[in-house]
Amino acid sequence: MVSVLNTLLPIPLGWRSLLKEETRRPYYRALDAFLEKERAGGQTILLARKDIFNALAATSYEQPRVLLVGQDPYPTSGHAHGLCFSVQPTVQPLPFSLRNAYQELTVTDDSCLPRVDSSPLCPVGWDMTY
Repeated sequence: MVSVLNTLLPIPLGWRSLLKEETRRPYYRALDAFLEKERAGGQTILLARKDIFNALAATSYEQPRVLLVGQDPYPTSGHAHGLCFSVQPTVQPLPFSLRNAYQELTVTDDSCLPRVDSSPLCPVGWDMTY
């Protein structure tokens, strides 16, 4: 286990060796401690703890050819899940920003949109917790 406290989950196995040193840095430990304190104080943290490293868990380090770094800016509980420009399939209606992004793509067949589980695309949610 790489994480020091209980808030941030361990880095997914395929990424641990690459990020091990980062998890030992003061800023990372301070973030972990801050999130734990906020949760203990009853604050709601969006994104769910289990989804903090969702993008890393869904994609091996060797797999992506493209890395999209964006925000995971959905302030409604259950919407943000650690991937930028994405919500869980059960979220309806889509957040306005995501709906607008899809309209801009002008894609009528969603099979053209990249999927994390079968595509060399890793959409990382930049603001993974807030």
